[in-house]
Amino acid sequence: MKRRSFNGLFLSPAILEFSLSNSAFSREVPIKKQRSEAVHADLPDEVSLIVAGTGGAGLCAAISAAENGIRDLIVIDKAPIVGGHTITSTGTVAAVWPELQKKQLIEDSPELMFSQIMAIGKNNNAQLVKTLTEQSGSALEWMRTLGVKWRPKVGAIYGCPHIRGFKSLNPKSGYDYVMAPLRKLKEKNVPIYLETSLKDFIIGKDERLESVLIEQNTPEGKLLKQVRAKALVIATGGFTANAELLAKYAPGQTEGMISNFNPHGNLYDGATGDAIIIAEKHNIALSHMDSIQCIPNVGGRTILESGWDIFVDPRGKRFVREGCSWQELRKAVQKIPEKYYWVITPQHGEETENIEYKLLTGLLKVVNDYKELAQELNVQLEEIRKTIDRYNRAVTGEVDDEIEIAQNARILPPPPYYVGKEQLGIHSTLGGITINNHSQVLSKSGKPIPGLYACGEVVGGLHGEDKVAGTEMTGNFVFGRIAGREAAEYLLTYKR
Repeated sequence: MKRRSFNGLFLSPAILEFSLSNSAFSREVPIKKQRSEAVHADLPDEVSLIVAGTGGAGLCAAISAAENGIRDLIVIDKAPIVGGHTITSTGTVAAVWPELQKKQLIEDSPELMFSQIMAIGKNNNAQLVKTLTEQSGSALEWMRTLGVKWRPKVGAIYGCPHIRGFKSLNPKSGYDYVMAPLRKLKEKNVPIYLETSLKDFIIGKDERLESVLIEQNTPEGKLLKQVRAKALVIATGGFTANAELLAKYAPGQTEGMISNFNPHGNLYDGATGDAIIIAEKHNIALSHMDSIQCIPNVGGRTILESGWDIFVDPRGKRFVREGCSWQELRKAVQKIPEKYYWVITPQHGEETENIEYKLLTGLLKVVNDYKELAQELNVQLEEIRKTIDRYNRAVTGEVDDEIEIAQNARILPPPPYYVGKEQLGIHSTLGGITINNHSQVLSKSGKPIPGLYACGEVVGGLHGEDKVAGTEMTGNFVFGRIAGREAAEYLLTYKR
């Protein structure tokens, strides 16, 4: 058999790591290369379960279904590579996990996490939030059984009001959240088809899922096939890369912004809301479609925790409390005429994994004294020194600054500093398909559609108007696991 490109080909789990090594992501994620050959394979005519999407949620759903007794399943993804947005994520997860929190004397509870998410999101689906918070710790334990190795340190996440941030040992933790379930799927010989898109599905006269319409890129061209299936898990992501859908559902909110996932436009981005478009054609309920999280996340910030850095406007003055919610920060940035601000951070030893890239590309600079700092910010030396001095005095309690400081704020020591601009970018869409706490897709009448499940960013309602940092990844684990388990239970009791 001659060697082929990966376009339109079926990839068995045995060679997915090889496909990753040949991707754009390989420049950021170190991957052990394997010699292998891509084998073109036809889609089956019939299968019990189809999982659409290979991000964190989809892979969790697939392995969960397999663990619960389903052998007749396939996974599809329209991308030429597995991972979705998850694989390049820094991967901080917000959870209540006493096993590690108590070692740092951190008091936490699902009830506290619930109340904080509801307060920030404002109109969240309380049923989904309750499920998320109560199962967040067990989801991390489950991911550990899949092979994720968690860091012992629990951290504070910017945009999360409590110390409940977990990461794997890998600097790019999102890579681990993809590879752990992927390796388990390989062990169970679950086939994964790349460049294979969910195009539609058909609900039968009995109001249950009957079949799925799939388009596959092959060496011979695009092939459209209707596959009979009893269950479908939709985990195809949001619509941050679809300008038309953003304009339709959130007019004016993202004008002039770039995607935080793909700020330079040189990566494949499959977050085009395909399943949302399909759902619009059916009697499926959508919720929170105008909720878009826009955050500054690709410029001057060098640490995920709050309290280390200070934010100043183009005039060198603080304008917002560092550590505030993403929604508060978004509103504050939008009030700045120039629509950007500066982040000033001491060299602290907790730098994010992309700091070298930021320094090489000029997104971030190092200034060695206050004069260099003033020159970089293009402000008067006295002004920026006054700002830093007043901030430090507020941290020590000597004065009350007119701008509140973060709860865990630290004194900003003398230079050297990292300095860089930040501006708002499109981070995630918070609206999508409506589900219940069993991950079942709901019709507009509020009834579950038998055989249809959804999880991940394609779902709406979990986050309300604003997402608490770290909870999207938690939702991938929790509702991906639930979707797979519930689909398995449905299939094991299925009768025509």
